[in-house]
Amino acid sequence: MQDPLKCSLMILVAAIMTLIGGCSGPSQYDWVSWYQWRGNCFVKLIVDVESDQAGSSVFLDGQRQCTTPCTLEFEAAPFVSGQERRLVSPTDGSVSHETRNTRFNSAHPKTIMVEKEGFRPVETTIVLEDFFASDTLRHHEHYTRKIRMTFNLKTEIQEDFRRVVIEPLDE
Repeated sequence: MQDPLKCSLMILVAAIMTLIGGCSGPSQYDWVSWYQWRGNCFVKLIVDVESDQAGSSVFLDGQRQCTTPCTLEFEAAPFVSGQERRLVSPTDGSVSHETRNTRFNSAHPKTIMVEKEGFRPVETTIVLEDFFASDTLRHHEHYTRKIRMTFNLKTEIQEDFRRVVIEPLDE
């Protein structure tokens, strides 16, 4: 028969090890250090512009561009910064990157106005960076999103309601 003191001591040691180490093993990447990075990424926003009044004039930052329905494309290379680390899989050697605390350090607003004779013009300003989650971006990479903006023009005597509807098209 086993010594009860020895058995109790082994159970105590096992309990202490569980408390110290936790029930699960450590993350395989905890030892990989983070480094600061900053640079530009490249974003492209494709905007399908529609209106309830076909043939309305579309202006971008005060300059006439097209008539509805039409497509506008905006490109920018915003400055981003954050932390990144390079992770190598111990099983197959594949490389991935993880980022955190990333943010845009600039903004690129664009004002879009739609007008047609006999109707009140509708104007809205969008910021390109609002359509891209900064915490998923890596510098020197290219990202594209596509949205639809529907402008509702009203005559002078009609009441206002939600006049611009923005919806993502790439999800």
